[in-house]
Amino acid sequence: MRGLPESESTSTPDSAPSSPVGGGDPQAVFAYGSLRVGESNHEPYLAGRFTRVTPAWLPDYATCVGPEGFLVAWPQPGGRLRGELFDLSVPLAAETLAGLDELEGVPPGSTRGPEYERQLCVVVTDAGPRRAWVYTGPRTAVSPG
Repeated sequence: MRGLPESESTSTPDSAPSSPVGGGDPQAVFAYGSLRVGESNHEPYLAGRFTRVTPAWLPDYATCVGPEGFLVAWPQPGGRLRGELFDLSVPLAAETLAGLDELEGVPPGSTRGPEYERQLCVVVTDAGPRRAWVYTGPRTAVSPG
């Protein structure tokens, strides 16, 4: 997500797979940057639109600074990207996701934009794994080395 100056990723050997998955809970969003509580895009895009926030991590991912200067999550074996899992308020979920898509440059009716792709991934909380929407680098792009 945009605006966070530094990644909070670490490497762990006990990572669970976090590849994109089908199905899932479209009312959950994992944030690793400026959408987190207290960050610059939290108030305009998520405040008052969720029922619970939980610390979580995305296995096998880390962040890097993308071509436009914003953080982007990229696959990294053994990576552990820390963030927050937001359970969106059901009546506001579609509207909230549309706003997040606009923020991340994802066109209406799509899940893929030039800088980010919204995909369902498995994230891990203390209570166990959950499926959530995550804005990652688009799969068509070359991962930065």
